[in-house]
Amino acid sequence: NLISKRSISKERGDQKNYEKFANTLKSLEDILSEIIGESIKFELSLEPLNLNILKDNLLLDFDVLPDGLRSLISWIADLLMRLDSVKWKDDLPIFERRIFLFLDEIEVHLHPEWQRNILPIIQKLFKNAQIFITTHSPFVVNSVDDAWVHPITLTNGVATFEASFKTDSGMSYAFVAREIFKVTKFGQSSQNALNQFYQLRDEVLQSFNQGNYQNLYKELQHKADGIKQQNKANTELNSIVEFELRQLKQMMKNELENATID
Repeated sequence: NLISKRSISKERGDQKNYEKFANTLKSLEDILSEIIGESIKFELSLEPLNLNILKDNLLLDFDVLPDGLRSLISWIADLLMRLDSVKWKDDLPIFERRIFLFLDEIEVHLHPEWQRNILPIIQKLFKNAQIFITTHSPFVVNSVDDAWVHPITLTNGVATFEASFKTDSGMSYAFVAREIFKVTKFGQSSQNALNQFYQLRDEVLQSFNQGNYQNLYKELQHKADGIKQQNKANTELNSIVEFELRQLKQMMKNELENATID
């Protein structure tokens, strides 16, 4: 539609509308190019009449594009067209207007690298807009500084707000996933083994004052050895286990120094 309207306006000598449609189309191309890190241009073929994408000088039919790119094109183009069709009181460019912009799950179908890029680019384009988004992506949450995050939890069909906080791109993605989205750091089997290790550690501490902790401590050491053996390449997991053992020894050092454990 944009390409057709641009062409018709040019043929009729309607310079004002020609520039409006041309600028909107160029804005869409520039936004997409910046998000995905590759040059994007739209072309309309005549025989047959079809929309094509020139992606880094490779001509592609729109239907063969990945879902993420098609999704981006769809909602960004729709947004620009809707803003362009509003009867504004003045001729201020749409990217300079003070608007409320609501975006729902902008990360859908997007590669993590694109998820990192999309919100900063939208912020830069609509520099006077107040933007509200919903997301399930730690990459989106961690992509900007000083944005307010309002976590929502659903318990027995009742949605509640947790404490709000400001984002900081210095936080790791693992931290955001764990603390905000409540996602464990490791795969399910490794996390289960780590949880069992923690449970044994707590049992050792509880039995410490009763003087019968030696067998539990021995079991804890075997559990730690098993975790390290099965996860040789996972230095982060092994570091956690080693740290917990050192902490436990420090807490119980007097008794452990006098104990003989095979």
